[in-house]
Amino acid sequence: MKNEKLQAMILMFFSCLSFSLMQIFVRLSSGSVPLTEQVFFRNLIGLFIAAAVLRIRKISPAVIPGCRLALFIRSLFGFIGVFFLFYASAHARQADVSLLSRTSAVWVFIFQFFLGQKMTRTQVWVVILCIIGSIIAINPRFDSPVIPLLCACTTSVCGGAGYTAIGYCRGKVDAFVVIFYFCLFSTLCAGIMMLRELVIPSGMLLAWLLLIGICAAAGQITLTYGLMKATAGVGSIYEYFSIIISAALGYLCFGEPLALTTVIGSVFIVSGTVWNYLESRRLAE
Repeated sequence: MKNEKLQAMILMFFSCLSFSLMQIFVRLSSGSVPLTEQVFFRNLIGLFIAAAVLRIRKISPAVIPGCRLALFIRSLFGFIGVFFLFYASAHARQADVSLLSRTSAVWVFIFQFFLGQKMTRTQVWVVILCIIGSIIAINPRFDSPVIPLLCACTTSVCGGAGYTAIGYCRGKVDAFVVIFYFCLFSTLCAGIMMLRELVIPSGMLLAWLLLIGICAAAGQITLTYGLMKATAGVGSIYEYFSIIISAALGYLCFGEPLALTTVIGSVFIVSGTVWNYLESRRLAE
């Protein structure tokens, strides 16, 4: 059990790293291709990888009746969340979007509460600590247009619903079956939507789109396995790692300055995630 908690934290860290790298390639390709095409490539690579793994491992994609609704919720809300995240990123300040879209842990605990699952006092304080750290690190002004900010909020709610659905499938459905159906649903929906404004990519633009898909696939795989090894509430807290990683990548790739508030906020976030991990180990004893 202790090893699973540690594995979950490591997997969630690499998930945050992968998704942060994906956002860099989304930023590089924005304006050259439509949003729907970015979402299409984001899921296409993952679909091929998941299908190949299921075939190689001879795992049936059939799902037990009790988990079909949960997989549909994961697929539907995951697709909506990605779509709104990409839209918000293109039309609002990244600081505002980063904060609003990374409060999924709060929504996970809300959804779990209505499902009859309790959260510990430590988990409540960890979420508060991570949110305070996020506000300090990002220093949002919320002076962006209202609709993109609402889209960022919607992304967070969708993430909470999706994480809760993954947690429900823990131990009942193989992780790659979850990934396969999510990517299949998103690829089909985005593929249909992008037909009206399809841009044939070539050269570096094609490379950016493929890298979006590769990073998203890596992030999706590590995210799903991470949530399979820990409860959705515990696992989603580690999502706050992405704020620190995004700040570091922004500095390395785009020369975005690292303010003192970023460092202070990062200390809060790391403290919260470590506290959450230690509490999880204690409860497992």
